[in-house]
Amino acid sequence: MNQGSRINQDISREDIEQIFKTNFGKDTVVQSFKRIKNGLFNTSYYVKTEYPSNIYVLRIAPIRQELLFSWEQNVMAVEQTIYKLLKENGIPTVNIVKYDESHEIIPGSYIITEYIDGIPLNDPSFPISYKNKIRYELGIYTAKIHKIKSNKFGWPKPDGSIFGSSKWPDVIKLFSDELTRKSSNNSIFDDKEIKEFDSFISKNLDIFDISETPSLVHFDLWAPNVLVKKIGEDWSIAAIIDADHAMFADREFEFVLWPNESFFMKGYGIPLNSSKEAVLKRKAYDLIFSFICACAYKIQHGNDTEYLNSKKRAVDILSDVNKCL
Repeated sequence: MNQGSRINQDISREDIEQIFKTNFGKDTVVQSFKRIKNGLFNTSYYVKTEYPSNIYVLRIAPIRQELLFSWEQNVMAVEQTIYKLLKENGIPTVNIVKYDESHEIIPGSYIITEYIDGIPLNDPSFPISYKNKIRYELGIYTAKIHKIKSNKFGWPKPDGSIFGSSKWPDVIKLFSDELTRKSSNNSIFDDKEIKEFDSFISKNLDIFDISETPSLVHFDLWAPNVLVKKIGEDWSIAAIIDADHAMFADREFEFVLWPNESFFMKGYGIPLNSSKEAVLKRKAYDLIFSFICACAYKIQHGNDTEYLNSKKRAVDILSDVNKCL
C-alpha cells in the first residue's frame, strides 16, 4: 500500500489466486506476485502464472470511491474503450484480458492486462542519453492521441456517451466548482485562496472558449505511465499506459505535464499558441492541475509533503495569473 494512502488496499494471495482461477480455470497456479510501486490511483501487481504460463498485470480500482473526484469514479469501466481508440490510431498501449466489476471476489473492480516488457521512463536504469530521443517519440504519440476527436468535451462513459458539454468552458466550470467545494470541505486551502481561485475561473471563462474540436487527452502522461524498452542498442517507447483519466478536452490541457519541452514539442509537430490569452489559459490549466494535486495528496493519499508542495505551487500560480490580468 502507498504510505498513508486512503484509496489503495493490498489484497491477499488467496484473493489473487481466486481471481486468476475464476478467469483462467481451476488448474491455474499463481507462482508469484509482486506489488507494483509506481502509480498512486490503483493497486497493481505483477502476477506470474502456470496454466497458462504467463505474466499478467492485475490492477484493482480504488477503495472508498467517495474520496475520489466525480470524474475519477468508476473510470476503470471506460479503459477498454480508451485503449481500443489508442490502438486503432497506432499508439502502443495495454491489452486488456479481463475486466470485472461484479465485486464477487474482492470489494472492488479489477482489470487483468497482458504484461508489457519494459520499464517506466523514470526508472533509474533507463540511460539518460536516450531521454531526448524518447521525449521526441512521446511527442509524436501525443499528437496521434490528440487527433482522436469527439463532438463533446468531457469524460467518456461505458455506454460510449460523453459526460460534459459541447462547450469547453462548461467543463472547466465543472472542474473549478468541484475543486472549490472539496477544498473548502477539507480545508485544503485558506478561504481567501479558495475565493480567489473560484473568482479567477468564473470571471475568465472566455479564455477557455476555443474553436477546436474536442481532442482526446491522456491527462496523466507523466514518466511512470510511459514504458520504454531496449531494442538492440536503441531504446523506444513500449507502451503508454494508465489512460483511465483520459478525457476529451482542449489539446493544450495536456501540456501541464510537458510544458513546451523542446524535444517533446519537435515530435509533437505543432507549436503552442503564443498569444497572451493562450499563455494565460495554460497557466490556468496549471492552476487547476495544482489544485487537483493538492486535494488528491491530502484527501486520497495522506501525503503531507506532496500536499504542501502542491498547495504552494497552486498559491504561487494563483498570484501569477492575477498579476497577468
